[in-house]
Amino acid sequence: MESRAQRAEGVAKDNEATHHRVFTLKLRENEEGRPLRFVTFGCQGSGKASQHDVASLLNRLCGNPEHRPDFVLMLGDNIYEWGAKAADDPAFKKYFDDIYLTLPNLQEMPFFLIPGNHDENRQNKAKAQLVNESGIPRIMHQVAHSLMKDTRFTQDEKEWIFREATFDLSHQPSWNMPRRYYSLIANDTQIFCLDSNTYVQEYLDLCDDRANITAATNQAAWLEEEIANARAANRKVIIAEHHPLYTAGKRAYERMAHNDLGIYLNKGDIERFNQLFNRTDVTDITPYNACLNDCFQHQKLTFNLLLAAHDHNISYYNNTNSQQGEYPLCQIISGGGGGDLQNRSRFSEQHEMGCFIKQNGIVVVSSTPLEEKLNLSIHTTSTAHSDYHHLEFTTHSKDAIIKFDDNINEQEDIQKFLSVVEMSLDKYFGFIGDKQNATKGRFFSGNISHGADGAERAHQLWVYIKHHHPKSFREIVADVYSRTKWNSFGSPTTHSLITLLDREMYLKYGDNMQDFVEKLAQTYKK
Repeated sequence: MESRAQRAEGVAKDNEATHHRVFTLKLRENEEGRPLRFVTFGCQGSGKASQHDVASLLNRLCGNPEHRPDFVLMLGDNIYEWGAKAADDPAFKKYFDDIYLTLPNLQEMPFFLIPGNHDENRQNKAKAQLVNESGIPRIMHQVAHSLMKDTRFTQDEKEWIFREATFDLSHQPSWNMPRRYYSLIANDTQIFCLDSNTYVQEYLDLCDDRANITAATNQAAWLEEEIANARAANRKVIIAEHHPLYTAGKRAYERMAHNDLGIYLNKGDIERFNQLFNRTDVTDITPYNACLNDCFQHQKLTFNLLLAAHDHNISYYNNTNSQQGEYPLCQIISGGGGGDLQNRSRFSEQHEMGCFIKQNGIVVVSSTPLEEKLNLSIHTTSTAHSDYHHLEFTTHSKDAIIKFDDNINEQEDIQKFLSVVEMSLDKYFGFIGDKQNATKGRFFSGNISHGADGAERAHQLWVYIKHHHPKSFREIVADVYSRTKWNSFGSPTTHSLITLLDREMYLKYGDNMQDFVEKLAQTYKK
């Protein structure tokens, strides 16, 4: 007799082959002009305390009626280390139900999910061989889990829900991976939820046989066709995938230890890639995300925003105002969902980056009908009890929106000072960027003055100057000084942050940081 899990697996495969992939969302409260609002993060399925902390942050956010999202979008690595082995794998309870659905404001919140590399058992080759299943068969267990009976829906009800073309978010299951890749439409916004693990291979297949391969059977062909449809309907286009197109993380440089193309493509596929792009240098240790970027550019795909994870941090990259003729990319990585956090490796694109945050947290995306821009706000577990967003952006700029309290009458002084600090940070990161490029990402090894710890302190300062400022000018200056003053042995080097900041302060104010702080304190006493 067929078990419930076997039945779910069979229906999931049938849906994948014969049913639509585009779903319209019926929002909980669909009053005219109300923004679509959703929370997104990935790399969460660790079961660690950090995942519970992010869940608590999400629960707090969802408890505020003014900010409650319509749904949550998870960006992959839903179940570490190897994904799920069946539709009824106990891992679903351990890494999802027991973490999110035990919290009061999340119990009826719809979660939409996409595949990560770990969900398809695509990570370190030696470790992957410990589990005798990978790729599409592995992720289909998570698709099938969407159809399993739970405390709110029977299996029959779920099968009906996932055959329909409309999802009613006021009556939607918690775990939703309706297809391996799919799309969601809400108001004038369309979100394409991709399986980036297979995308490069599928694009190679499409280029080899465009006459016979169609959108019905190939993800890359489907994405081309559906983005064209979305543009014709004047929709904003959001891409959601596990792998970023641009990374400043541990896979940023060629031949680094974590480079991984050989996990996704075999030798024949790599040869096809080199032929298609007229290259000879792509090997099995080339960064996969770079090849994914090449495919998107080759297809001439354009979109308003790309959401990704894979890197365990939160970072914003936006080159859409660049004059360099680059492939336009507005991307936010929200990979701080619960896995171990990772450092930044690449610094040379600082002028296109809005932030780099090595913290666990979430990103809220808001889309107002008839507005071209999308609004982004970053919340981290370190700000779980504060009343302001950690950082806010729009897709029209890489620069954060800085807010000041209404009772602060020193905004001009504060903004002038913060611009000096930011100029110093840019020069500091620029120095590290040149060194990292020259050493192919190895400059930090054994470097005390400019190591990863120093870069992280600079990142924290960068975040500080970009968030909401409820403090006075004197307090902000004192905060910056406490974060930059030299506390190590010896003296700061020519390119240390405090040296660069003192230099800029002298040019602007005629004093270094210490003297400026002391004079400001005396002025306030008088």
